[in-house]
Amino acid sequence: YFSPSFFFYFCSILFLFFSFSSLLIYLGTINRGEWGHFTGVAVHQDYLSRGIARNLYEANIKLLKNKGYKGALAENVSAFSARAAEAAGATLVSYQEYATYEYPAGSGKFPLAIVKPPHVTFQLREVKF
Repeated sequence: YFSPSFFFYFCSILFLFFSFSSLLIYLGTINRGEWGHFTGVAVHQDYLSRGIARNLYEANIKLLKNKGYKGALAENVSAFSARAAEAAGATLVSYQEYATYEYPAGSGKFPLAIVKPPHVTFQLREVKF
């Protein structure tokens, strides 16, 4: 049994390599100050459904745009952060279903198959300016 906080921490670490590799393949060479990178947005459960996560994305997107960045990428490990990123204008670039993520590759082991809906995919989303 894993606590929800341990699960999200585990997913963030596990997918850090996946997302960074995808980012480099997708964008090629990245120069400092060109792209923002959101690794997680979370809101305490007492403050859900108030648009706070979307507002956080929007404020950071505006800040990056004003600083001359070319765009931003968001890693979304939960359905909630994915929905907030999408509402702020981020489009889906890549995703991995938790149930089909095999680690190590070729092992027949699917460590994230225990994840229950609505959190069924890891998503990489982008906003281009």
